[in-house]
Amino acid sequence: MIGAMANRPKDSHSASTTSASEHGTIQSSRGVSATGGSISAGNINCKGDVTITNICKVEKPSAPAYQPKEALKADELAERADLPPGSLVPFHPNAVFTGRQEDLLNLASDLLHSAVRAVGLTQAAAVATGYGGIGKTQLAVEFCYRYGRFFQGVHWISADSDIPAEISACGEAMGLSPWPGELPERVRATLNAWKEGEPRLVVLDNVTDQEAVSKWMTQMPRCRLLITSRQQDWPSDMGLKIRPVNVFSPDKSRELLIKLAPRLNAEAQADLDSIAERLGNLPLALDLAGRYLADRPGLTPKDYLKALEEEGNALDHSSLKDWAKHNPTEHATNLAATFALSWNRLSDEGAEDLARRIFRICGYCAANTPIPVELLAKAAGIDESTEEMDRALKRLSQLGMAILIEGRPVLHPLLAEFARMQDETKSVLPELADALIDLAGKADETGYPKQMEPLREHLEAVASTADKRNLQAASRLLSLLASHKQRAAEYDSARRLYKRALEVDEKVYGKDRHNVATDVNNLGTVLKDQGDLQEARKCFERAIKIGEKVYGKDHPEMATFVNNIGGVLKDSGDLQEARKCFERAIKIGEKVYGKDHHNVATIVNNLGLVLQDLGDLQEARKCIERALEIDEKVYGKDHPNVALDVNNLGSVLQDLGDLQGARKCYESAIEIDEKVYGRDHPRVAIKIGNLGSVLKDLGDLQEAQKCYERALKILQERLGPDHPKTKTAANNLKALGKGLK
Repeated sequence: MIGAMANRPKDSHSASTTSASEHGTIQSSRGVSATGGSISAGNINCKGDVTITNICKVEKPSAPAYQPKEALKADELAERADLPPGSLVPFHPNAVFTGRQEDLLNLASDLLHSAVRAVGLTQAAAVATGYGGIGKTQLAVEFCYRYGRFFQGVHWISADSDIPAEISACGEAMGLSPWPGELPERVRATLNAWKEGEPRLVVLDNVTDQEAVSKWMTQMPRCRLLITSRQQDWPSDMGLKIRPVNVFSPDKSRELLIKLAPRLNAEAQADLDSIAERLGNLPLALDLAGRYLADRPGLTPKDYLKALEEEGNALDHSSLKDWAKHNPTEHATNLAATFALSWNRLSDEGAEDLARRIFRICGYCAANTPIPVELLAKAAGIDESTEEMDRALKRLSQLGMAILIEGRPVLHPLLAEFARMQDETKSVLPELADALIDLAGKADETGYPKQMEPLREHLEAVASTADKRNLQAASRLLSLLASHKQRAAEYDSARRLYKRALEVDEKVYGKDRHNVATDVNNLGTVLKDQGDLQEARKCFERAIKIGEKVYGKDHPEMATFVNNIGGVLKDSGDLQEARKCFERAIKIGEKVYGKDHHNVATIVNNLGLVLQDLGDLQEARKCIERALEIDEKVYGKDHPNVALDVNNLGSVLQDLGDLQGARKCYESAIEIDEKVYGRDHPRVAIKIGNLGSVLKDLGDLQEAQKCYERALKILQERLGPDHPKTKTAANNLKALGKGLK
């Protein structure tokens, strides 16, 4: 870990063993009918898919055919208007439609302005995909009323129903005459009528069977298709333009809630935003919540939010379960029931159990965050590269239970809650915790914070749940999360997590077990990073006391504990005692690990710093060069431990008068740390301050001032003005200012 910054601070190691709403009041209707031409049809056998066997003769209608309006410019949003004669849309426009302007313009671009539309018998089709309850159907309804007049007609098919019957209903609404008596003939008559005139807009709502839709599409060559489906992945040979539908933005969520419950106002903005966040900005959930708030005028948004939290699982609250009697598109008003439609369809050639298991595992991970497939596979006990794994993830995507981002599943917060509801036996959480400990532990051992980034949010979510459920693995999860945050200089959070891990283990094991010694040691390292040397020393002394009792004096854990207290003694000015600690730790480490182990390099480096402070520069240089040689051999030349060694070597060289050599070392260390931690990390600031000190010695006071100012700014922002390192940086800048005068 980073040592305290003096006039030219050095680094020392501390070891750690760790738009429009989609909802509103909508009445069902079967659209507008108009008298069409006379059609005679041949016989056709229709049991599901339709094949046209002969051509229908369409007589000219007595009245002039409808001429579609001229389409607007691609970037001009259309207003609502009447549908063309003979259209069939089963829903009226939504009175509280909110936002979705970009989605509507995108659909208009696809269906009215794309190059594909101009090709003779080809078709331009757009697919709106997304979670159940995200508002795909309502978006399609709105598009019909805004852009329907630019087509020959608008025809709605509920694709999860009897498709031939739905097509027949569309033909009946067109007023085709004479109208055949049998369903197959009616279907063929309707499909042939759709080949006449200008292109028609056909909505295939809630598609669940891609293969069936693909076959029906061939029967509609002159139509423009708008398909809504929970399925994200579609065969490329279908030629579909995929348009994912996203959840609402916070401002649109708030707008919808206020429209549904007008008594709410901007004064409650923070509470409304909290409700929207709790519901994941999912339009259907917001619609149900808004209606609930409207029906309960005495309930404040704050109290509603409190009720959701007290329920534990929002899906169990009456507002999302059984309060509303209808919704705009007549879908289920029980949100869990909406998700259950997909859950119940999870079956695919034996992959049902695996897909459901993976979905339950995903439920405990962080919502709205891509989940590494490696983590899911390890938790499920399978190889991530197997065909079964790919099939299970594809199935989840097809049913809208997860969105796949670069092959990694992402769950909406409410879907995650639904997934946890399905884990009735709590069977997957322990396996997930063990898998996460394994992967996060390996990532932590690399020393690179970025290695933990894909796991960080999931580690936080699982650690929190495991802690609440008193899972045995909770303390290890908390410690791994704390270690990552410590590397990221999030010291307050790391301290709280280490402290909580200690509390958990003390409760489980008592106060004198090895787990507790490790926890106390880890807590001491972050206290040292925060500059609280007195409390850090107490932690390390306690860890040593427990360790000697449990392990004996020559155990490798003792090398860690003794090394760490040596760092506190050094920073406190007790150099001789610090030297004794490091020499003892080296002796233990070399005996256990051998002389070329990276743990030994850590302690040897720290001994070199003490020797430097004691004035033995040649021996200090030998120690640090030895540590550098070991670390470069183990980690390569771009590791943070190497940056620490190079920085400390630069400090010794500076004391020896080799200013150019020191400058090269500091610049190299800064370059490594900026790649590892970013430009505003305290470790980077310390090395920049050191570069400033050698520039000062070289007489380049202007550049030295720039370094001191940058270092001070970083430390003030990340550690606060009262941290010892920040005060040292401020003093260095102040002293330089006097020299400039």
